[in-house]
This record gives sequence, C-alpha cells and structure tokens, in this order.
Amino acid sequence: FLSLDELMQFHERVGYWLDARVAQSTFRGWNDLVVISYGLAALPVAAILMPKLLSYPRLLEMLVTAFTFYTFHTLVDTLQEPPTTASIIVEESAKVLCAGFLVLTAFSGLAKLAGNLEHTEDWSLPERRGLDRRRAKCESLS
Repeated sequence: FLSLDELMQFHERVGYWLDARVAQSTFRGWNDLVVISYGLAALPVAAILMPKLLSYPRLLEMLVTAFTFYTFHTLVDTLQEPPTTASIIVEESAKVLCAGFLVLTAFSGLAKLAGNLEHTEDWSLPERRGLDRRRAKCESLS
C-alpha cells in the first residue's frame, strides 16, 4: 500500500484537498497527518497478526526495523520546516530503507510459506496428485 501511495500520491491529494478546506494545523500540512494515520492503522493490524509473525524466523525483527525507518522518515518530513537538502536526503534514505525491509519481510515470509508448501503433500493440487499417481503407475508397469 505504501508503494501504491507513493506512485499514485494518495496522501498528497488528500492532504491538498484538506488544506484547501480545513484550517491549518500545527503540522506543516494535512498530508503529513495522512501518512501518520497509515502508521497508526498498521499497529492494530500488527497486533492481530503477532502470533503468526512470531512463527516466522526474523520476520518480526525486519518489520520492526521497517516500522522504525517509517517512523523516522515521517518525523523528518513532518517536523523539518522548511525542508533542507540534508533533511530531504535523510528522509528519502529512511523511506528507501523502510521499503527495502518491507520487501525483505514479504519475500522471507513467502519463502517460508513456499518451503512449507513444498514439503506438505496435502497442499498439492488434486490434479497434480492424480498426475503423480498415474506417472508412478506407468513407471511401475514398464
């Protein structure tokens, strides 16, 4: 979702729409509050998924690292007014590291899941099991 937001600029559009209609807050702009709300929405989802996250090795550590970079880049973006060259470099670097750890987390979970599926006969497709049985029968006849 974060990648799609970066591509489609959801938080910028919602933020600009709110800026035009609602009085300015203590933050630099409303789009910052939209980004902060993404992080706050992720917390209950993480709490719900916590038992599953703990069953995968290193998954929780990678998610915590990604969330730390997310928090850092959001703080730099929200609190640095006006943005400087250094703050932009730090913010974008933290954003890239956040995305990188999210990708690593997703691939690690997928690899673990694929490893479990590969070794579990029950998860194979019924058509595949039938094909394997027919192949084994043909090999035994020859």
